[in-house]
Amino acid sequence: MANTNGPQVTAARQIAALDEVDQRLLDELVADGRLSMRALAERVHISRAGCYTRVERLQRDGIITGHTAIVDARRLGCTLLAHVYPKGPFLPRDHRLSHRRRPSGR
Repeated sequence: MANTNGPQVTAARQIAALDEVDQRLLDELVADGRLSMRALAERVHISRAGCYTRVERLQRDGIITGHTAIVDARRLGCTLLAHVYPKGPFLPRDHRLSHRRRPSGR
């Protein structure tokens, strides 16, 4: 019988072991992803070189997967925003659904 206690781990997807410094780095980056390495290192109380090395490792290991801007759609004139990811054979392989529809009159 399989163990159902705790997270499932497969060979393709390993759970990362983070120490306290890594966790503090992630907390700071989640709060403000635009922090410079210098400011990040100061907030976590480590050297800039150590900060840079750790952030690079977190990116390489797939823990940090990207950097995202949060956009206020209403300020852009969008009253409805939808992300649609259809699956199936009904779309051409190279078709892109990344366009945005603005209200008429803009």
